[in-house]
Amino acid sequence: INQMFLKNALLIKLVHFQRYDPRLIQILVEEIPSMHACIQFLGELLSSPEALTRAFAVLLVGHVAHKYPLHQTEGMVNLALLRMREAVESDNRTFLQATIPILPVVAVTFPKSGIKNSVSVAEQAVELLTMIRCESDSEGGGSTLDSIVEETFDKVMNKVLLLQGVATRG
Repeated sequence: INQMFLKNALLIKLVHFQRYDPRLIQILVEEIPSMHACIQFLGELLSSPEALTRAFAVLLVGHVAHKYPLHQTEGMVNLALLRMREAVESDNRTFLQATIPILPVVAVTFPKSGIKNSVSVAEQAVELLTMIRCESDSEGGGSTLDSIVEETFDKVMNKVLLLQGVATRG
């Protein structure tokens, strides 16, 4: 796969715009060196009019940024977080259920830096989870989304606090 992507730059873009099982994203980013080329079109993916493509893009951004924590990928993470805030505002629960699990990954990758009003990515992740929790509480709670939010909130807090030396493994 790596050689095919290297030989044909358009192939990597085509494969990602057509999407594939999101469960494969992490392993592909970790094991295929040419996946760094995705950085060039992440903005396009995140701007797709199709919600499934945007959700796929949020996950891809998280894993690519984690492997390649560059200023450019941090900008894409901030755009991905914006797409997630838009999903909260439009109550797109399917989108949120698919994308919330990437928040601990991006929070750990950029725990102290961020673009949105000088708020770190880690703080933005917590803010997003709080927004979702508040929306859910106003609707009665108890959904699959609630359990995903709680699990992710715990992961974000534990990973970021561990990274900052505030907590210890125990």
